[in-house]
Amino acid sequence: MSALLNQVRDIMRTRRYSLQTEKTYIYWMKKYIFFHDVRHPKEMGATEVGAFLTHLAVNENVAATTQNQAMFALLFLYKEVLGIELERLGGKFTSAKQTTRVPVVLTREEVAAVLSHLSGVNWIMANLLYGAGLRLKECLRLRVKDLDFGYKQIRQTSSVRIRFAKSCQNRAKQSRRRANTRVVILCVIHLRRIFCKTARTSARFRICSDTRN
Repeated sequence: MSALLNQVRDIMRTRRYSLQTEKTYIYWMKKYIFFHDVRHPKEMGATEVGAFLTHLAVNENVAATTQNQAMFALLFLYKEVLGIELERLGGKFTSAKQTTRVPVVLTREEVAAVLSHLSGVNWIMANLLYGAGLRLKECLRLRVKDLDFGYKQIRQTSSVRIRFAKSCQNRAKQSRRRANTRVVILCVIHLRRIFCKTARTSARFRICSDTRN
């Protein structure tokens, strides 16, 4: 099984899939294989895939999006890795129930109350999430090069892929309109501190290595 999963990783990395997608797909592939008593996927087909997806919906009570995620992972395994075209899965498994969720939107006063209880790095991150419309991972990947002081906005770079996200036009406009100059400046200061600290640590490590040699 390890050889198969290594092959999956190689293909996904060659095609530049994100690390999170790779981990998720590997997770579902492992679960599928163990569900069928560690049989090789080549020995199975659409019937076994359908049985696994039905198990997720009926016994594990997963959401429809989770079931779809597992299905896409297995379709990738068969088509892209094993080179096997599965039969149509329609009607071969029980679909998970669609859940209707109404988003909870805080008022400005409630947001201000939440932010008033934060400080330091957490305050900066929360302000960027709310004020610039960033997702959590986009905020964590933010770098100094992503900040544009001239336009007082966050650039759409490899670290912050706003243009590739849902509602990309609205989010891009939001980041231009609502980005707070003070928050951006504090963000830069914080990132520079991290950079300087990392540089000092690397320098100390090099000095120690030279001394040992």
